[in-house]
Amino acid sequence: MNRVIPFAGALAAALGSMLSLGPAQAATSGICYFNNAGGTLPGTSCTDYSIELGDKRFTVLQAPTTGAGDIEWTMGATDWQTDIDWGADGLLGEAQGSFSYLAEIFTGPASFNVIGLGSQGFEDPDFSQGETQVTKTIADVAGNTLATLSSIDGGDSNVTLAGGYTKLAITDSWFVPEGNRLDAVVNYETQKVPGPLPVLGAIAALGMSRQLRRRLADANG
Repeated sequence: MNRVIPFAGALAAALGSMLSLGPAQAATSGICYFNNAGGTLPGTSCTDYSIELGDKRFTVLQAPTTGAGDIEWTMGATDWQTDIDWGADGLLGEAQGSFSYLAEIFTGPASFNVIGLGSQGFEDPDFSQGETQVTKTIADVAGNTLATLSSIDGGDSNVTLAGGYTKLAITDSWFVPEGNRLDAVVNYETQKVPGPLPVLGAIAALGMSRQLRRRLADANG
């Protein structure tokens, strides 16, 4: 599953595309692999994997605990994605599990804004024993739950955070009933950047700057 949002070619050329193995490095995309015990498959390990996308850093706290596949990170024009992909066979029910990661803004004035969740899967109407449910829990670094989202049989949901959070602990958990298949879970975050100073405030700041320069000139005169 590749739900990639296109971004400007100039940005891609400027930043390049590098994977992080060990210490996080600047990148525009990345991938790691996991097995059905939440461990690793050949390739870049999901255990303690960390990647920087622009001013965001993502760190795996717990690899997916069921199935086998990969986690893909992508920096788009307006959002940052962390997608779990169980590959062509998907995660067959009955199955349940979880995945958690840390999302943080490590530089600049931005804070997290809209947090979203989606899923992709397959339901056999002749054999399904219920709905496939994915739940996303968003918490601050102290462990306080800020919001909970759900995706049922492929639905999307999102929430806008207030409070200027720059670090979030996010957990996806899922239940796939017998007769269903979960192919992918899509996580995304957008940011909010403070606007420019109001016009009156900017004028006042300019006046203070002129007064300061005048005083320095007088003192050195």
